[in-house]
Amino acid sequence: MKRQGWGNLPLPFEMKQYKKLYDYISKTISGSVLDIGCGDAPLEETIEDYHGFDLAPQRINNRIWKGDAYDKNNYGNYDNYVLTEVLEHLEDDREVLGNIPKGKTVVLSVPSFYDRGHLRVFTEKTLQKRYGDILRFHKVVRFDCVLAKKKPFDVYLLLAYATKL
Repeated sequence: MKRQGWGNLPLPFEMKQYKKLYDYISKTISGSVLDIGCGDAPLEETIEDYHGFDLAPQRINNRIWKGDAYDKNNYGNYDNYVLTEVLEHLEDDREVLGNIPKGKTVVLSVPSFYDRGHLRVFTEKTLQKRYGDILRFHKVVRFDCVLAKKKPFDVYLLLAYATKL
C-alpha cells in the first residue's frame, strides 16, 4: 500500500516541498523568531534565536512549548513571527494575526489546494484581499509542487513576507 501524505497527496510531496520552504525561510530572515503552530519545529535546527509553540508539539524544551495560537500570552516580543501552513486551518485566522505586535515581520505560508482540515485556500490575489488591511506585503514567493516524477501542476505553496500594520 502506498503511503499517503495530507489528503490525496503522496508523502514525497510534503517532505520535499516543505524542506525547500524551510530552507528558504532560514536563509532569508534574521533576528529572533516565534514559530506559531510549529509542529515538529523544523526551523529550530537552522535558526539560532528560535522559539515556537503548538497545540500538540512533537517535543517540548526550553524553546518550544504547548500553546494556543488564539492566546495572546504566547506571543511575547520577537523580531519575526512565522506561520507555516497554519492560517488555512484556523476558524479565526485574522484574530491570530491580530495577536502579533504592530511593526513586526510576519512570514507565512499558505496552500493553493483544498485538503482535509483546510478551511480556505489561497492565490496571490486572495492572500492580499484577506489580509491586506492587517499586513503590508513586501514579497510573495510561489513554490510549485511536483509529485514524484511528474510535471508541476497547479498546486503550490505561497510564502509571504509582510509587516504587521
